Amino acid sequence: MRFSVRRAVGVVGAWMLMVGSSCGSDLEQPSQVTTLRILSVVASRPYVEPGQELTLSMTYHDALGPSPRPIQVTWIGGCLLPPGAPYYACFPQLEKTVAALAGDAAKEPFVHQEVASPERSGVPDAVSFSTKIPLELFDFFGGKKDASEDTADASEPLTAYVFFTACAGQVRPETADSEAKFPLGCFDEDGARVGPDSFVVGYTEVPIFEDAPVNENPPNDGIEFDGTRLGATPEDAPTVKRCLGGEARDGGCEGEKSECQLDIQAMVEDVAESDPIASAQTGEPEREGVWVEYFADGGELSDSSVVISDETGEYLQDHSAAWTPPDEAGIVSIWAVVRDTRGGASVARGFLRVE
Repeated sequence: MRFSVRRAVGVVGAWMLMVGSSCGSDLEQPSQVTTLRILSVVASRPYVEPGQELTLSMTYHDALGPSPRPIQVTWIGGCLLPPGAPYYACFPQLEKTVAALAGDAAKEPFVHQEVASPERSGVPDAVSFSTKIPLELFDFFGGKKDASEDTADASEPLTAYVFFTACAGQVRPETADSEAKFPLGCFDEDGARVGPDSFVVGYTEVPIFEDAPVNENPPNDGIEFDGTRLGATPEDAPTVKRCLGGEARDGGCEGEKSECQLDIQAMVEDVAESDPIASAQTGEPEREGVWVEYFADGGELSDSSVVISDETGEYLQDHSAAWTPPDEAGIVSIWAVVRDTRGGASVARGFLRVE
């Protein structure tokens, strides 16, 4: 059986992504950023060896309200599991760790909290968390043992899980009588629990190898539309026209692209790396797959996820998505999150001025 390492950025409780048709649907699309959203969590090392430092960077955006709200970001690491174990196997340990948040979280080596008040200009809204994979945990879970009937296949890595939250309020441990499945909640200044548009919960997993294969995050050089690079800040954002009335729907679901629409594309070349783990299992040269996820806080994108290189090795030079500008003037942010099938990721953000 082929073993493939893929980083999961999962949702564990407080947020649900609405998925539907991008044409004639009232449901919010995955690419539309209209609330507090975590767009990506990128690891400095997609594969990690025990004892190495791992830095995770979260890109999030708060699209609610006329101005950015202070967002409390919480990271909880320290859970290492053998192959095949699900993320919720971390919950007993997680519940003990979050108890520290009721006291002094700064004393917990695998807990980090900060309150960020991002501006809606400049670099992407991002916060980071750094930790080391403890050698003793690696040994405890059999990371250096030979495979046997009683232990996991030594060719498969252990998995480090890191949980995270973004909260437009105050994060607190849930009470014992709470029906919440996740041990942390987000509460406003009056003590009321906030809704899913203001509280995001998730996890990411990072494979741990004793001798990790080479694996880099895919390069991501920015975003362009119809050959013009998006601005790195609102001040240097190129200008596009608003899309008024029925113009937005002129092309229809199956028709030609309307005059309003622009082709948005991540500036990514053929960056797929070889996959030595998959190659060893199949006996054939294998490469990782690469794709891009697009997000925007204004207008409408035709596709939320587009393939750049499939796992056969074919590079698709056209990996664009059609973007329809909104009918209101203003600054729009567009993100391109490039991912590969071995857990690598990178984020680019660009700005357009709609007039």
